[in-house]
Amino acid sequence: MYVITLLALVGAAVAAPNALAPRIVEESTIGALDQRIVGGSDANIEDYPFMAVILVSNEDHIQIRFRPFCGGSLITTRAILTAAHCLFNNVLSTNHFRVRLGSSLSRFGGQLYRVENWVKHPGYSWPKLYHDIAILKLASPAIMSNRVALARIAGPNYIVADNTTVTAAGWGVLEFGGEPPEILQHVDIKKVNHDICRENYAELQSSLGELEVPNVTSEMVCAGILDVGGKNTCQGDSGGPLLHQGVIIGITSWAHQCAHPMYHTVFVNVPSYTSWIVDNA
Repeated sequence: MYVITLLALVGAAVAAPNALAPRIVEESTIGALDQRIVGGSDANIEDYPFMAVILVSNEDHIQIRFRPFCGGSLITTRAILTAAHCLFNNVLSTNHFRVRLGSSLSRFGGQLYRVENWVKHPGYSWPKLYHDIAILKLASPAIMSNRVALARIAGPNYIVADNTTVTAAGWGVLEFGGEPPEILQHVDIKKVNHDICRENYAELQSSLGELEVPNVTSEMVCAGILDVGGKNTCQGDSGGPLLHQGVIIGITSWAHQCAHPMYHTVFVNVPSYTSWIVDNA
């Protein structure tokens, strides 16, 4: 069994808010308020109106059997930013997927959209999870409201210092191996020093092997509660955002178990992929 938990349930210059292109934030703002899953609390979709639930079914066109599987973020009226591993390595066709927008509940409310196609990063690698990023295209444009809005994503020069408070959100299970909530959750955690995160996972990899524990690369960013744990993402949160001051800086990807004090969640580092996102959204 694969020991790494794929977190899928098995002074800012802002670009003009054009619905046809992602909204890029070039730099973080010093001193701006932080936004206030495991160890988290209920959240309202109006506070995260870009949040999307990705649902999957093993049967075509049977809506009642679609179940929440991953999270994502609406970045244009037709594009959902998510994790590449949420797309089952193309085993299932687009007919097996739906996207829910505009609801705090994972199974009810809001609007349900069909999926037209998707684009995975060409460098995506399983099981190493390199470049674990994808854009899912809706079959029809999302309808904007106070509950459905476009996310802002970090530009290539967006820097977040170690130990800065960041926020993760999603509908993943509340504990490792546990049950998922119906209501959107959010939790404040800290950005973990990259070298510490990489070294901790390298030590685990030396015990369990490279096929069991991926490398932490420079295109990844880690967050959690260092040496304490108890708060973080878990299964079902894959593809969802890691936020700094409301800007997406990461995409939930993988971890060893959930909310571990040494082995923190590893996110795709969005600033490493801004150009790719803009080109493919």
